[in-house]
Amino acid sequence: MRWQQRARLGIALAGAGFAGTLYFAIGERQARVAPAPPDRLDPTAIVESSGAVARQIRGVKEHYRVQAEHQLSYEGGSSRAINAEITVRARGGRDFVITGREARVGEDQSSIEVGGDVTLAASDGFRMSTGAAAFTESDGLVRAPGALTFGRGRMSGSGTGMTYDKNGDVLSISESVHIAFTDEAGAVTMELEGGSAVFHRGQHLVEAAGGVRTLRSGQTIEADAATAMLNETDEFVVGIELRGAARVVGGSGTFDSMHADAITLDYTDDGAALERVSLAGQAAVALLGPDGGPGRQITGERLNVTVAPDGAITALDASGGVRLDQPGSAQTVRRTITAGTLRATGEPGAGLTLARFDDAVELREAADAPGVRPRVVRARSLSASLTGDGMSGAVFTGTVVVDDENLSAAAGLADYDPVAGSLSLSGVEAGLPPRVEDRLVSVTATTIDVALETHRMAASGNVRTVLQPKAEPGDPDLPGLLSGEGAVNVNGGTLQYDGDAGRVRYAGDVQLWQGDTTIRADQLTLDRASGDLLAAGNARSTFLLDGAAAIGRAEQIRYADAERQVEYGPAPVVAPAGAAVTTPTAPASPAGAPTTVRSPLVKAPAAAAGAGAGTMARVSTTHGDLQSDRIVLALHASDARLDRLEGYGRVQLTLETRTAGGGRLTYFAADERYVISGSPGEPVKVVQGCDETIGKTLTFFKAADRIVVDGGQEIRTQTKSGGTCPQAGSP
Repeated sequence: MRWQQRARLGIALAGAGFAGTLYFAIGERQARVAPAPPDRLDPTAIVESSGAVARQIRGVKEHYRVQAEHQLSYEGGSSRAINAEITVRARGGRDFVITGREARVGEDQSSIEVGGDVTLAASDGFRMSTGAAAFTESDGLVRAPGALTFGRGRMSGSGTGMTYDKNGDVLSISESVHIAFTDEAGAVTMELEGGSAVFHRGQHLVEAAGGVRTLRSGQTIEADAATAMLNETDEFVVGIELRGAARVVGGSGTFDSMHADAITLDYTDDGAALERVSLAGQAAVALLGPDGGPGRQITGERLNVTVAPDGAITALDASGGVRLDQPGSAQTVRRTITAGTLRATGEPGAGLTLARFDDAVELREAADAPGVRPRVVRARSLSASLTGDGMSGAVFTGTVVVDDENLSAAAGLADYDPVAGSLSLSGVEAGLPPRVEDRLVSVTATTIDVALETHRMAASGNVRTVLQPKAEPGDPDLPGLLSGEGAVNVNGGTLQYDGDAGRVRYAGDVQLWQGDTTIRADQLTLDRASGDLLAAGNARSTFLLDGAAAIGRAEQIRYADAERQVEYGPAPVVAPAGAAVTTPTAPASPAGAPTTVRSPLVKAPAAAAGAGAGTMARVSTTHGDLQSDRIVLALHASDARLDRLEGYGRVQLTLETRTAGGGRLTYFAADERYVISGSPGEPVKVVQGCDETIGKTLTFFKAADRIVVDGGQEIRTQTKSGGTCPQAGSP
């Protein structure tokens, strides 16, 4: 099978030739070179990738997504991202994105640590920056141990140590918190500092603790802890709640300071102005005065204040041991008012104008200004009118008691005018009418008006008074007609009392009594300074004279202490307006009789003898029953003894069995001598039994039957016609 061998050889040679031809045609084959391995970021990583995206999805919900320039995976399932961006899905659509130079994802993909210029940006514009942060998906918390800054819009802050709860949208800062708010121009409007803070972003609240201090428009706000309420964009504060040693100082044209265990400050919706203040627990508010100096201070357990846009207080409620202190000045008296509750109202531009105090009210006025006495008023309620820093009016109701140094008062209602220093009392309390008392007089009446500085009073309606003798040297005494021992009671319809002058005027069925002394009249005036007394209008009197009752009546009874004289006579003649007043001339006094001096209480001269028919005065004493137009009793200088008795005009005297008539009578107590003179055309007549003596002037003695006619020692008698008297011949 040679041909087969030759065939195989031929094929081999042909193949070799083809190979040689082909070799020479294409040249020598080039050897293949293996490519160089890529640069590794971490040789320990089992996988490295660029532009990677990793997601954590549970069910159909993506919990977070990690994007990075480079991603490295390691045995065990952990990974590492360079220049990472982590998007975390939060509640309510408020996703946030964490960026940093490097992020490490844990083996179970549930935690992420980010370092290098870490930024957290929320979908609503909130941003936070820190050096390093860690996110744990299991609890939804982002933690940053170092310094951080944060902000949103015009709000910015800083601190150290942060925890952010993505589920509750709550940012907690553990140390050195500082938050600032600015206006649209970038100027800082408010700053808050504290040891720690919690920012509830969903509720727009910042809770700060650890010695909180806030600065707002020159105002300092301090407390152990505080909660700031923010607007919906977290750019300004609309309210602050302070807890623990809360204090607000300055920064307002209305408030000087505020103190309490807890204070709540509510601002307007734009955060620009204070709208309401609530204080609880040992609360105190100090206001500025109209001049910018210290003003009113209000304290209590609870205070609520409403403020108008212009800063004026328009409402104030206080309860629990309320106290209002009003500073004194040249125009106002320093006052303190305490009560259980206070409700005050005011107006924009004016501030508080009305105040109502209730429950055990007490007003105290200090004697800081010259001429001002300390004063205390107590009542169940007080309604006060306020102006500036002062009080223009006050109405006390319910068991009102006034203590004004040497004056006290009580009533159901008291209307107090602090500017005029006057008090108007009315109203029955516990069955008792208003009453006023000082060391010289006590007054009870339906209404009483009192000038507190001078003790002047006006009373009306069933007036009852008690006049006391002088209490101290220099005090005005009672009229000398009254005993210096014991009080004097005077009742009437109205009263005018001049405390400084010591003058008391009564009108309307006046009744005076003191021991055995009584006086009744339509009007009665006592002048304690001069010691004079005047009773006018159907006047009647009874007093002890020489140890026995002296009873008198007249249209007017006047006692002049300087002359020690009691005068009974007609009402004074009042001249018409513009008419000249002339003083009638009384009959000449007998020898040895002093001229009568009129009391200043008499406003017009007494009528002349013979005037005023039908208005004769009458006085009954142990020295006789005397009727005349005018009767004067001249008393002893030191006691209730008669020195002289005088009658002017139409004299009618009854003395035991004697009767006498004439124009003028003078009785001298020293020698018990009566001198009667006639009026022009009218002789004197004395009748004793059946004897009648007539003459120009007659003098007789109380204890003797001897009569002196015209100064001669003769007795002329004539037999009276009719009766049983025998006829008498000529002497």
